[in-house]
Amino acid sequence: MRFIDVIWVRYADEKGTLVVTVVGADGLPPKDGTLLTADPYVKLTLLPEKTQRVKTRVLRHTRSPSFNEDFTFYNLTQQQVEVRMDSSSLTALV
Repeated sequence: MRFIDVIWVRYADEKGTLVVTVVGADGLPPKDGTLLTADPYVKLTLLPEKTQRVKTRVLRHTRSPSFNEDFTFYNLTQQQVEVRMDSSSLTALV
C-alpha cells in the first residue's frame, strides 16, 4: 500500500498565499526488484489552470521518505482556494 503520510495546507488571506507542506510517506512499493528500494518524489499542481507546478526533491533508495518541504503559491484569492483531498487526488510518484 502506498500513501502520503501527511500533507498540511494553510491559506493566508491577508497575503493571498497558499502554503502546502509535504511531510512524508510510508510503505511505498519498491521500484527496483533487486534492491527493493524506490526513489520517491511528490509533484503538486494547482488546478484548473496548471500554471503553478512544484516538485519535492528526489530521495534515493527509500520506501519511507521524509520530505518536510514547504511550497508557497502566491496571488490567490479565498474564492480560488478550494481544497479537495481524497485518496484519488493525492499520489506519491515512485
